[in-house]
Amino acid sequence: MKKTWKKIHSMLGIVSVLFLSIIGITGAFLSFEKDITEFLNPKVYNINYKNKTAIDKKLLIEKIQKEHNLKVLAIRVYSDPKKAFVLVTPPKEGATSKKKVLYYINPYTGEITTSLNARTFFLVNRYLHKDLMIGIIGKNIIAISTIILIILSLSGLYLYYKPLKYNIKSAMKINFLAKGKRLYYKLHTVFGIYFLLAFLIMSLSGLFWSYEWYKNAIYKLADVQIPKFAHKTSNKKRVYNSLDLNKTMIVLDLFNKNIKDYEVLTIRKIRKSDNFLVSYLKKESAHHKAFNTVTISVEKNKILNHKKYEDKRVGEKVIASMLPIHSGEFFGFFFKIIFLIASASLLMFSITGLLLFKKGRK
Repeated sequence: MKKTWKKIHSMLGIVSVLFLSIIGITGAFLSFEKDITEFLNPKVYNINYKNKTAIDKKLLIEKIQKEHNLKVLAIRVYSDPKKAFVLVTPPKEGATSKKKVLYYINPYTGEITTSLNARTFFLVNRYLHKDLMIGIIGKNIIAISTIILIILSLSGLYLYYKPLKYNIKSAMKINFLAKGKRLYYKLHTVFGIYFLLAFLIMSLSGLFWSYEWYKNAIYKLADVQIPKFAHKTSNKKRVYNSLDLNKTMIVLDLFNKNIKDYEVLTIRKIRKSDNFLVSYLKKESAHHKAFNTVTISVEKNKILNHKKYEDKRVGEKVIASMLPIHSGEFFGFFFKIIFLIASASLLMFSITGLLLFKKGRK
């Protein structure tokens, strides 16, 4: 049985070596995308605001809308005075991408930034990580490689079980002065055990975006209703309605009067309703997807509903946190670093695995 699993482990590793390396390296970059982007864009995220007075937002937005003929669909505002506020606008006319266009506005000078440094780099990484930039075929290759990673992780544990059972201290020790096959084997097995849980969590959560049946099963296990829009496709051209700026400013004022502890908020109008929805993150939020939502009526000049992330059921938290679970952020900053190293180490596993296979063939 052990010989059979050793062959299966080797063959699956050879088949998936390139794809797992791509998944690992791109995943490592994407796990700290927000931090890297903010560091590389000081004009947007580290504005010098000392001795400067912010321009009235309403007047500034009106001026920008008029000059650039913009439809503003949503407004994002940060509590940190060093950060620009954001106007979310529809996709550009004739553009192949359906992604909305973001305008980053310096609140003190009115300077506009529409393209962030490193944005293209992270877009390429995201599409490589998602589907190798070749669409549905690439998406399936990534999904199969993810399943292979689960099999490799569990079969690796099985193959190394006896040394662990006999003397776990010795089994988990690496002699970096060793050379050749002995060093490759220890690097491959010991770090495989260290990162086993991270690999399983990353793989099992990653399949959430690979297969519709798997996603539906996760929703069912979490006891959360599947969103209706998830199964709807339409060829109709979408009509985008611009925000009423006067009402939006009333919503922003009302929100600021009632809720002080926030890092970032986004205001948008609820479709087929006169009410507005404000999504916001608390300054000490659990992770970057731990949004609270507030429904505000301008006519009644009051908050109608306030849903907090911490009040969600466990299943609802899991569904809302699939991306942070995938990156390790859900479990805390320390685990985010562990997941980053584990992701990047897939390249090392590929190299040591190939070297061990080569030595074995000899």
